[in-house]
Amino acid sequence: AEGSVLLRTGFVHRDKKHDIEDTSSYAQSAIVELNSGFTQGVVGFGVGVLGDGSIKLGSNNNAGNQMIPKHNDGSAYDHWGRGGANVKARFSNTTAVYGTQVLDLPVLASNTGRMVPEYFEGTLITSREIKGLELTAGKFTKDQMSDQIKSDADAGGNGLDRAIVWGAKYKFDDQLSASYFGLDSKNALERHYVNANYKLPLADKSSLTFWKIILEFLPNL
Repeated sequence: AEGSVLLRTGFVHRDKKHDIEDTSSYAQSAIVELNSGFTQGVVGFGVGVLGDGSIKLGSNNNAGNQMIPKHNDGSAYDHWGRGGANVKARFSNTTAVYGTQVLDLPVLASNTGRMVPEYFEGTLITSREIKGLELTAGKFTKDQMSDQIKSDADAGGNGLDRAIVWGAKYKFDDQLSASYFGLDSKNALERHYVNANYKLPLADKSSLTFWKIILEFLPNL
């Protein structure tokens, strides 16, 4: 098992023009992630918990600025918490995770540059049964942005409806690797990602890497 706690203090300033009042916000957050190991046996099981708790600093009342969430009447939250849990199973070198997750896929990644991370809810399967080959498949039905108390689906918004992802990464040798990922998101976009890395060895343990040949198609936007 392993866990981490990240303390983050944030400040955002909106420098408005044309006699519109500037808006600023200060907040303090604690981001927690806990992951168990897997039970013994042919199929191992485990659980994970992730979430965040935040408080507004000072008397600022600005909300809707992608830092501090707002109530239905438009007022800013003084303190708030979000998060969820997931369950996971492992068979051989294949792992399946269901529940709340922070994603880092080329075609579907959580925004972690804000005060607190973006959460997705769904299933992600990762398989490494063949040496050098990693396969990925998943389906996600909810998306909770950094300044949302509830997911888009729970709040009745126009956010994520259904996102299906798939992909493969293969390491041919120590010099050459390649990957492909795809995303089909209902009523939103279709994305395809192709990546190839070639590492050219040089003298004195140095190397030159040619990487990221990327193709993206967004026909449904």
